[in-house]
Amino acid sequence: MTVARSPRALVPVLVFVGTVVAVISSLGAPLVPAVAETMRTTLPDAQWSLTATLLVGAVATPVVGRLGDGPHRRRVVLAVLAVVTLGGVLAALPLGLGWLIAGRTLQGVGLGLTPLAMATAREALEGDRSRSTIAVLSVTVVTQRPARPGSLLDISRCLVLAVGHAVAPKGRSRRKRPQTCAYGPCPSRTPT
Repeated sequence: MTVARSPRALVPVLVFVGTVVAVISSLGAPLVPAVAETMRTTLPDAQWSLTATLLVGAVATPVVGRLGDGPHRRRVVLAVLAVVTLGGVLAALPLGLGWLIAGRTLQGVGLGLTPLAMATAREALEGDRSRSTIAVLSVTVVTQRPARPGSLLDISRCLVLAVGHAVAPKGRSRRKRPQTCAYGPCPSRTPT
């Protein structure tokens, strides 16, 4: 017997996944000088903490997408989140630059989660709800840039408004609008 999952709980989970991906992808660049100073290494060596993440993300995105395209999407997402968590633990421990790069490399696998989150929204949600959730995921990934003074509040406001729009029930009617082509009604939709 299968248990039906609530699509209402799905939107916050997908936004969380999008936020994880955004933080992973945007966290490296502003921290490279601090990593070089803290680890007492050169700037080019410290840049590997960013390069490794992006390189693995470029390879992992199509692989994760292919593995998650089918009945095992939930398992793939959970496995990738576990790998990202392990990478976060390794990167956080004071074990040296090699371990930091290894942790950031594991986190790079998580960059493949955005396409899976969007595909999940497209398949599990319907109509406006699907489109608005995909828009929220896009906003989440794009706006999670390195925080500057004053911009964190703006990002938070934007994210709250976008999530609120996706989760709030729509008051509009659900009637279908007639589909039109550039020159008038489409022939395939014209009643015969």
